[in-house]
Amino acid sequence: MPSLAITGTIGSGKTTALNILCSVIRESGYPCQRFSADEMNRSLLEHDADVKRLIAQHLGEACLNRSGAIDREVLFRKISTDSRNRTLLESILHPRIRSRWKPLAEGHRGRPGAFFVAEIPLLFEKNLETFFDRTLLLGCTGAVREERLRINRDTPPGKAAAWLSIQQSQEAKITRSDHLLWNDGTLISLTSQIRRFLHTLTAR
Repeated sequence: MPSLAITGTIGSGKTTALNILCSVIRESGYPCQRFSADEMNRSLLEHDADVKRLIAQHLGEACLNRSGAIDREVLFRKISTDSRNRTLLESILHPRIRSRWKPLAEGHRGRPGAFFVAEIPLLFEKNLETFFDRTLLLGCTGAVREERLRINRDTPPGKAAAWLSIQQSQEAKITRSDHLLWNDGTLISLTSQIRRFLHTLTAR
């Protein structure tokens, strides 16, 4: 099962799980290609001139600061308060992101001996799970999520709630995922779960 997707709501630990899984796969002797939609999203917003131009054109010049960089606070307010703005932003970013991971996912499906692992936050919201052999959901309790976001991202509870409001609920994601990794504990606990998951795919 070489084409794997990791997803979960904000603050669940998707990137951490992605890095651990890729490391464990390689330690087990298998090649592994890694992709993070979050990382590519940030790269597009920070470095892609065409993306910046389209955002200013369709969502307003206020989305750019005086230096021409994306003003993330303004952009977030626009997409969290108006679903039409969110749809516009997704129409700019998502085709570019999908063009990178989709050929890799399709090329690895059913291919023995090599893995492709992608972190895709809106996997279920956009019905993208069919491109992958297996889906893994990172879950955690609300209290752990809030603390993690406060410490790691300096995100206040109100902003975290706003992000959660535009994502499918964790409960809904659980019902659609193939595997659940519960990430309330330590990195040792998460790594142990990931090793057990990989064993179910590679055991002869």
